[in-house]
Amino acid sequence: MFAEMFGTTDLSPVVKGVVDYETKTDIMAGSSQPKLSSIRAAVTVICLLVLCSTDLVCSVQCSNSLVESPAFAPVPISLSNSSNHDPRCGLWPVKYQAYEQTAMVSLLRAWNKSDPFVSPHNITNWKESVHPCDQSAKDSGWRGVRCRGMLVNNSDDTNGTSVCEMFIVGLDGDDFGIIGELIPEIGDLHNLEFIYVNHNPGQIGPIPESIWKLPNLKEVQFINNSLSGDVTLTTSMENSALERVDLSHNFLTSFSLMYSSNWPALKYLNASNNLIECPFPPWSDFDQFSNLSEISLDKNIITGELDISTFFKSSISETLTLLSLRDNIITTVVYADDYVKEARTKFLLKGNPFCNNVWFSEADATRCSLYCEHICKYERSNKWRVIVAATSSSSTLVLMLAMLCFGIVLRRNKKYIRALQKKIRKADINAKSFEYNELRVATKNFAPEMKLGAGAYGAVYKGILPNDVVVAVKQLFLETNEGRDDFLNEILLISNLQHRNLVNLKGYCLHGKQTLLVYEYVDNCDLDKLLLRRHNTSNVVLNWQARRNVCQGVAQGLYYLHASSQFRIIHRDIKASNILLDKNLQPKIADFGLARPIEDARSVIMTQQCAGTLCWLFSSGVHVPWPAE
Repeated sequence: MFAEMFGTTDLSPVVKGVVDYETKTDIMAGSSQPKLSSIRAAVTVICLLVLCSTDLVCSVQCSNSLVESPAFAPVPISLSNSSNHDPRCGLWPVKYQAYEQTAMVSLLRAWNKSDPFVSPHNITNWKESVHPCDQSAKDSGWRGVRCRGMLVNNSDDTNGTSVCEMFIVGLDGDDFGIIGELIPEIGDLHNLEFIYVNHNPGQIGPIPESIWKLPNLKEVQFINNSLSGDVTLTTSMENSALERVDLSHNFLTSFSLMYSSNWPALKYLNASNNLIECPFPPWSDFDQFSNLSEISLDKNIITGELDISTFFKSSISETLTLLSLRDNIITTVVYADDYVKEARTKFLLKGNPFCNNVWFSEADATRCSLYCEHICKYERSNKWRVIVAATSSSSTLVLMLAMLCFGIVLRRNKKYIRALQKKIRKADINAKSFEYNELRVATKNFAPEMKLGAGAYGAVYKGILPNDVVVAVKQLFLETNEGRDDFLNEILLISNLQHRNLVNLKGYCLHGKQTLLVYEYVDNCDLDKLLLRRHNTSNVVLNWQARRNVCQGVAQGLYYLHASSQFRIIHRDIKASNILLDKNLQPKIADFGLARPIEDARSVIMTQQCAGTLCWLFSSGVHVPWPAE
């Protein structure tokens, strides 16, 4: 009877047809579930028909994670482990995509420099040996990788049975502690629908163009990372699915809208808090974005004129509801004749030079107040206009003179820094030149929780380099050339000194006004804190033997400076707070900013000015706790 009813004795195509019909629901995490009751009912009816007419026994288990194929249908590639059962696929055999595993392994190798000391979360369960979608074993599957299964007919199987094919549809990498570049191989994940990789200050480099060519991508978020370079929003695909793009809080320098076809789905574009330096593009550049409703470019370096009068002649005026350009350098706004028409779109220009103008027309002042989010200045009488004009002329002259003086000082400052760098390069020093961004990431952007201490000349932060080496980064407060001379002096004097009782200088960094020194990390605090219990949370107690070792170590370090090193040096700032103790309580002399070379053994050093910390005194009236023996 079964053969007469269905024309075949093979049950699977019929079951698959019913299941495919009833499970046409696009399911992701948190979406609506398929109608399982209908599926089970249909399968039960078919099984009863078979049981009534033949001796076959039907047993089918349905899964609530089976969906129809995405728009892009990749060629199924069978893995050697394809027979494993995934809990999302019920009892159907599972197939994973080998090309997706290859792309994800490339991402893992590019990003897997995370460290639990840098971020509380890191890539802990990404394993090259396991497919990112494989959840057949306990605790398997890659954290943050979202997959989806679909039933397809297995053409490789002579019986024509269905299999559950798994595809990667999303990446969720918020606060992963990623350190590394965003590589083009991410564009090989053809089924991606969303990318959320936010709050990873160690993620650097440009955004590859391959991302914008993903045909199913709906949303991209790279928020609060350290991405840099140019962004070219381009596509070669008609009817791109991309709806939302958020690249805020990075170091991007330009943003281009290139198009060879339409972007009908894009609704939201945010590139705020970057370093984008350019005039605002003409409205015709947005003609291909037929649904774009919000654009945010706050806190960049957008310059020049904003022409609102031509905005309403462009196609984007029909959909755009918000354009935010706060805190840029917009100096001029050209208005439209129809004020009511302007009100359809909200323009936010607070923090631009345009908002500081004084207006002599009530309509202009009203428009300014609307755009700038505050009440703009409005002068009524002609007398005040003359006064304001004269004042503006005088102010302009003063401003020009101030800018001229500032330019001269800035030029001299840059010239001095270049000379400083030249001196360091010429000197034969054994210290590495670090990149500023590397030290910024190592110290979590000089976060307060990484701060080890501060003095009159700078603050010291704990830093963790990409190779897991822990260092101490000293950020110097040097605003004058004399201060930079001390910086150069410290590098040249101690970079080649090697002694167990001297802190080892590992490198330096010159970045604009930033001057940084990188030292070896010393585990315990300084001698001053240990002796006087000042902000000391450790339980270390210096007994008499330890104090004797400290005295001997300091003496040996000073003797090395005065008599044994290649350059004979006087420290000039020896005090308890400049004596650091390592985990074995061995002393190390630090802070050589005031040190000076001794020309020969008969030299006499005459200090004619005060240096070091003002009013510092190890008073005999201070109670020093006696060690317990």
